[in-house]
Amino acid sequence: MEAWWFLFPEAVEAVRPRAWRNKLPREAQDVELINQPKKELQRVTRGKSAPEYAESDSPTIAAYIKEKSLTPLCPCKSYDCMVKLAISIR
Repeated sequence: MEAWWFLFPEAVEAVRPRAWRNKLPREAQDVELINQPKKELQRVTRGKSAPEYAESDSPTIAAYIKEKSLTPLCPCKSYDCMVKLAISIR
């Protein structure tokens, strides 16, 4: 899940806009190759006075993606499969 959040930097940063602004990379990358994506997301969001990413932020991130109808920064096979599965279940 956390690897997918790198596909939506705007949504992650919207959780704590002042503290996390411009913390996530904006260039295309194969997020499935990120080693320990949860720890990496915590590392990039860590600040002196702001809390780092926590699993409890995920529902807020997902809601933002849905609300804004965001598209991923770049293609991702596992994310695309999840979306196709979710659509087929509806």
